[in-house]
Amino acid sequence: MKAELTVPHARIGGIEVFLLDAGTFRLDGGAMFRVVPKVIWEKRCPADSQNRILLGMRPLLVRAEDGSWVLVESGIGARRRDPKFIEMFDVREGEGLLASLARADVKPEEISKVVVTHMHFDHVGGVVEAPEGTKGPRLHRFPNAKLVVQRGELEDSGAGCDLCKASYVQDDWKALADAGSLEVVDGDREIAPGVRVEKTGGHTRHHQIVRFSSGGEEGVFWGDLIPTSAHIRPHYVMAYDLYPIECWEKKKELVERAVSGKWVSVFYHDPVSPLGRVARDGRDFKVEEVSP
Repeated sequence: MKAELTVPHARIGGIEVFLLDAGTFRLDGGAMFRVVPKVIWEKRCPADSQNRILLGMRPLLVRAEDGSWVLVESGIGARRRDPKFIEMFDVREGEGLLASLARADVKPEEISKVVVTHMHFDHVGGVVEAPEGTKGPRLHRFPNAKLVVQRGELEDSGAGCDLCKASYVQDDWKALADAGSLEVVDGDREIAPGVRVEKTGGHTRHHQIVRFSSGGEEGVFWGDLIPTSAHIRPHYVMAYDLYPIECWEKKKELVERAVSGKWVSVFYHDPVSPLGRVARDGRDFKVEEVSP
């Protein structure tokens, strides 16, 4: 299979995961690390002249135990954004989601599920596209897939919350809802053999992670609960986390389990080390490479 030769990947028992490339963007470094002083975080994440740090967008292509294809996250949808948006966040498309998928030798119509950890624009924005040269209507890039989202997250994304409305863009997903292309879940659920979503809260009220379990091995896609490997420490929470104490507590619990269980971890926003196993490094943590 071409993906085994050209796309970074790992095996979790009978499950295979492949890292895709949906580009990069930048966010304010202080907001990304909340109360952690810049003199500490900038050693791991250098800031540009506007105090922004580089963030990756690495969707995960998953071949479940039954051979079905699941996509986790979708990027920002760079080509649909206006120039002001692109400049503000320094959005770079990189290889591009569909080109990256093609390099994995998988067609968009082969995807059966697209899972989003939450509905912020940098996670769900790549699921739809506008016909070239137009501003609408929006078209599903994965015509045979359902978008898997927590019911509470879907409700929050359309509620017009003053604190978080800038992160939710209804145009990213409304066409899918209108077309009946959503799979709405409540809490934890297996969505494909060996692949399940688990509600964590923290970053948003109904944020979910994606867990993989097969053949006695475990893996996790952290979403924005742990956006980069620099955020593994439980108290390294973001100003963007709407429920920071909940985020802190959930990270403390799950990171310990990830270390002891040697879980394969995926950090969606890490531009350097998005895939590996978390291990103790004295009082800190490190990410060790995984073998394909």
